[in-house]
Amino acid sequence: MTVHCHRCGTTNLRPAHFRWGDLAYLLTLRSPVRCRYCRLRFYASVSNVRKIRRQAEERHARGEDDVDVEQAGSFER
Repeated sequence: MTVHCHRCGTTNLRPAHFRWGDLAYLLTLRSPVRCRYCRLRFYASVSNVRKIRRQAEERHARGEDDVDVEQAGSFER
């Protein structure tokens, strides 16, 4: 299952930094994620966050940019 941004639809995501308010979500096995394109912060299951982290590492190893505008669709800022 692929996780998409709720605002722009891209799959170019990264794990977000931990905040103390995230503790309740972590207890329900959800972890914060941030969209690299529109910067929306939302929660995804811990298993999906592992996949997101792995995809980000692969993207970094290939030397790809953090933001893929074509993949983001028709999102306008």
